[in-house]
Amino acid sequence: MTTDVLGLIAVSADRWRYPELAAALAGGNRTDLGTAVTLLLDGIARPRDLAAGITAIIADGRYSMAEVLLIEVLESAGALGDDDLERLESDLELSRAAAVADVERAWADLNVRASEVGLPAEDGSAAIELAAHDRTQAQRLLGERGRLIAGILDDRLAERLRDDTPQADAQPWEDAVRDSVRLGEFGVATSLLSGTTNLGEARWGPLTVRPVRWQWPWRERPVTDVLAWYAQRWAAPPEFAAYRPPATDIAAQRLVAALTAVSVQADPDVVTEFGAALAGVLEGVAGDAFPAGSSPGFGVRIDFADSRMSGAEPFTRRMTVWVSAAGEPPDAEVVARPLVWFRPVMAANPAPGPGVATLDVSTLLRLIAPVDGFPGDAAARRINLLRLLLPQLEPADVLTPGLICEEREDLAWLLDAFGLTCDAAVLDGLMHDFASSPAALRQMLDGLIAAGRDAGQPGPVGIGVLRRVAVGRRAAIRDAVFSPLAADTLAQAVLWLILHRPADGPAITADTMLAEFREQGLSGRGTDWMVNRATIAAALDLLAGHGLLATDSAGQTYRPPAPGLVVALRDPSGPTAAERTRTMLEAITKEVRRQHDATAAVLGPRVTHLIGHRLDNDVIGVIGKLDRAVHDIADEAVRLRLAEVRDRIMALGGGTYVDLYWSALAPPEPVEMTGLLEALVGTTEWQLPDGVRTPRPTGQPCWVRANPALLQESLRNLIVNSAQALSKALRRHGVPPGIQVSVDTVDESAPRRVPLTGSLVVVEVMDNGPGFSAGDLDRATRAADAAEQDWNPAGLRNGSGQGIPLTASMLRRFGGVLEVRNSTRPGQGGVVSAWLPRLKDPIVAESLLQQPRPAPADHAPAERRPGHARPDSP
Repeated sequence: MTTDVLGLIAVSADRWRYPELAAALAGGNRTDLGTAVTLLLDGIARPRDLAAGITAIIADGRYSMAEVLLIEVLESAGALGDDDLERLESDLELSRAAAVADVERAWADLNVRASEVGLPAEDGSAAIELAAHDRTQAQRLLGERGRLIAGILDDRLAERLRDDTPQADAQPWEDAVRDSVRLGEFGVATSLLSGTTNLGEARWGPLTVRPVRWQWPWRERPVTDVLAWYAQRWAAPPEFAAYRPPATDIAAQRLVAALTAVSVQADPDVVTEFGAALAGVLEGVAGDAFPAGSSPGFGVRIDFADSRMSGAEPFTRRMTVWVSAAGEPPDAEVVARPLVWFRPVMAANPAPGPGVATLDVSTLLRLIAPVDGFPGDAAARRINLLRLLLPQLEPADVLTPGLICEEREDLAWLLDAFGLTCDAAVLDGLMHDFASSPAALRQMLDGLIAAGRDAGQPGPVGIGVLRRVAVGRRAAIRDAVFSPLAADTLAQAVLWLILHRPADGPAITADTMLAEFREQGLSGRGTDWMVNRATIAAALDLLAGHGLLATDSAGQTYRPPAPGLVVALRDPSGPTAAERTRTMLEAITKEVRRQHDATAAVLGPRVTHLIGHRLDNDVIGVIGKLDRAVHDIADEAVRLRLAEVRDRIMALGGGTYVDLYWSALAPPEPVEMTGLLEALVGTTEWQLPDGVRTPRPTGQPCWVRANPALLQESLRNLIVNSAQALSKALRRHGVPPGIQVSVDTVDESAPRRVPLTGSLVVVEVMDNGPGFSAGDLDRATRAADAAEQDWNPAGLRNGSGQGIPLTASMLRRFGGVLEVRNSTRPGQGGVVSAWLPRLKDPIVAESLLQQPRPAPADHAPAERRPGHARPDSP
């Protein structure tokens, strides 16, 4: 009966009210009646509405159950509102997709880490598929896989402990191995198991140079009094004897004398001597003092000659020390960061801004005092000065951009300089996972330093902190690694494919990568010749140059990135390897097409002339046919009309359009408007309807700066538009249709109807038709106002109605505007005016105009606008 009751509850339509009970009964699970009743009563005591119940089930990762409930809701009208139903369906899909991505990433990570213990990669499709139904069950499979790997490492640890003689100092090593296994850092555990049990093998760092933890006892005493104690023993308090360096420490005595001089007056000679004395204490090299024009004080650069690093330079060893008694450090533009700001005060306030560390007298006296067994050698002083200065600065201020640490002692020193200590497990983890990539290692060090500061310095960094930082900084590591590859999309695609290939797959070569790319089913213009062995080999070399891949001695086979870097670079919320690769290669195709366009621009002049020559030949053929047709026509009027057409076709040769094309691409030049309009009116007469006449304009010469070809065609368009309007309008009785073209100048102080200042030239095209209707005038005005700032024919529709915006956009290229209105004069119609800035000095304009221009055939493309090939400017 118990089974029957539980079965009845499991299929009840109301089970969504008790999500905990529903979870206990999901998938045919057996549970005792007492537990079921308890969960049932708990649900009755804390009832949930339908939406809240399904939301809780989705949050718990029980996706199949949530899906069944949503289907039941759809079948029962009114159970949920449309908004709630849409939200729940969206939440289900998003949560399911995130769970699948998380399990896919986690399984791939386990495969990478399993390779570190010698296990082959295992297909995780079952866990990934299960994640779409029940996230908890999928996590269970992940746990089983992780426990299998951990069991192997536990066995190896037991063997090491059984075979090695147990020692007291082996306990920290054993704890580090167990912590690494527990946190899933299997590669670190393997490294520890294969190495020494001594975690303190670093030759320097926290174990060899004792940090200065104490403060100077007399921070409130005047600087002059304290410095006088070094020369006047009788004036010093008795306890000061323990802080006095020995008389044989010449470098310390020299620094005290320099501090005394600087506290009196900081002139260039005194600052130079102070820098030399400080460099002597640190066994460094100092330069001469230099001033800054905008800030009081003097700077001196000190080179830390020996950082005692084992070959690498993880921080900027040359720093500028600025000596000033003023209240402000020098401007950032004067002295480059990082800056050490020294003031001759006993205890200085914190630095006022980023990139500046403060240095005071008490800090320097701490360095030279042999208190509490503190070693007085220059190396220890140099190291402890860095320990006091670097924590005041950001890692970006001092870390070398291309940071490469070849030994873990380098990392120990670097973290120690920022106030952090770590054991060999952390150092091995950093070296194992990130040391091959300077960008990734830099991000990890930034994260560890930030984590240490959040916890309060100084403090230890354990393997758990390393694991947490590695997970938290994945996005920053990805950005740092992929950013230098932004200019090479193929390199990004190659790296992405390597990150998602099986860990035990074939060796990485140009041929194997080419085969994997072909499996993506790439096609389309660009990929056929861009994705080939040579380009992929270049991409592999580029990745190796960035430290992301390692190559063999022959440079033919590459090793994949370090396991931890692989984990960090994978984006669990991003697309699959195939999708990401396809997206990147589509970007390659776009780049190839861009190169095609660039090549087309180079070939443009030749193609243009070739097409012009073809057009010339076609025109000759048409003229020949017209000549033969004219002989067969007896009607004289028709023969005259055909002769006129023949003459116009004669002017349509390809050479005419080639010349016009190159002329339109030329830069602006001085143009005399009266002469241009007079010639233009003469060339437009053949385009006018019968009976329409346009008197040629007269007036004084006036100049503008424009492209004459574009300006002429723009004004021609206005005349033809007026002619077309007259041909469609009713003729006024007794008034022949006509178009008046005029040009005039407008002085600076004269009123004008357009938003232009200064002296202007205005060209008006006015007809004697009925004018614009209210609707046409509104459309024409809006078209002129909305014209693009730069002429872009690709953005304009073809066909009628484009004359106004096209002309307005051309005029705007030369600083002008187009005005559309109706005339207020009796018997006149529409008026279209072109306003342009006036060139006032015609002598200068004429001299400019007389400069020789190259022939069109001599033009060569240099710059391209969208849709154009542009020749070199003459």
